[in-house]
Amino acid sequence: METITLYFRQGSSDKIYQAAIEPKDGGYTVNFAYGRRGSTLSTGTTRRGHMVELVIEDSGPGIATEHLGRIWEPFFTTKAAGKGTGLGLFVTQGVVTRGGGTIRAENRSEGGARFIVQWPIDGTERQSS
Repeated sequence: METITLYFRQGSSDKIYQAAIEPKDGGYTVNFAYGRRGSTLSTGTTRRGHMVELVIEDSGPGIATEHLGRIWEPFFTTKAAGKGTGLGLFVTQGVVTRGGGTIRAENRSEGGARFIVQWPIDGTERQSS
């Protein structure tokens, strides 16, 4: 596996999350960056069989319920005209899926959003259920 870099943008904010997963010493290193003051970002990785699971959570407002089912659609955006293309999560999902992984988003009960990415460790595609 080569380095995987994921970018997430929160709502209409111009702040961005970045997560990079890199193979290192027989395992994986995950590096993060976040560009908003006053919010927290927590992350974690877990090995699940032949998959590595990356969880990214924040303490922001979360994803509006009416938008949660649409965030993966191409050209869907909550930004004003001319401020975004609505392709970021659509492209991210495509890259992850084509690599044999999965990505999903949900709201945390305590507030904020959670993105969960599962990626094959050994290059095998995920098993269909």
